[in-house]
Amino acid sequence: MSATLPATMAEQRMQVGYVKSVNPARRRIRVAALPGCAERLIDVPWIFLVLDNGSEMRCRVEAVEKRHAASDEWTVALAAGVTRDNVSRMRNASVMIDREPGPEQDCASSEWIGFRVVNSAGVSLGTIVNMYLTGANSVIEIARGDGRALLAPVIDPVIARVDAVEKLVVLGDYGPYSVEELKARR
Repeated sequence: MSATLPATMAEQRMQVGYVKSVNPARRRIRVAALPGCAERLIDVPWIFLVLDNGSEMRCRVEAVEKRHAASDEWTVALAAGVTRDNVSRMRNASVMIDREPGPEQDCASSEWIGFRVVNSAGVSLGTIVNMYLTGANSVIEIARGDGRALLAPVIDPVIARVDAVEKLVVLGDYGPYSVEELKARR
């Protein structure tokens, strides 16, 4: 689904998704965004792609449109200058953007394992011990101090803030979306 990133690119950029399909004739690609990354595609002037063979491409973005309201898929129109042959090679490529300064860099929730979790009032809920990929979105498993587990989807109403420096995830309105289990799955 995504290529291994060269060290220099991984340091300068962050992955926001992967190319799900291509339309070389129209110079368009359909990007499946990683959880929590969809909004980062809006208004980016450039995207950077790591192809399956490890080669890198930098492409100017002409327009970005959301495919469906309930989806994290985006159609990205590439500016003139990107050849149709190059567009046809982009399927399954990792989509990267320049990193922005500040603590909230990474949006891939798999990197959150071990992060502390608190609610919006600052009350500790536990620690993230696992992440599950589903068709719609990712789900994080939070091990509570009493041996129970909380499963919460990685969607905008639930994830209020992620601080990668402090290794902290703040949950917003998680009640209607989460499931509490009697035992953690570990």
